[in-house]
Amino acid sequence: MHYSLLLFMFVPALLTFLIYQEQAGIELFFHPDIIMNALLGGIFYLLLELHRGTVDTRGKEQKNRS
Repeated sequence: MHYSLLLFMFVPALLTFLIYQEQAGIELFFHPDIIMNALLGGIFYLLLELHRGTVDTRGKEQKNRS
């Protein structure tokens, strides 16, 4: 799960960085737009995992009873 999260966060940030570097010559990797795209990618991944039902939201007590 964690590798997929990193992938969903890293790819949008990398693409934004490459586009910005080509268009404006921005050398700074921690640009606000790059960080925002990484966060949006992470949020999208977590929503996707919640929709698929692979994230356990019940807690440890409920999990042990079943």
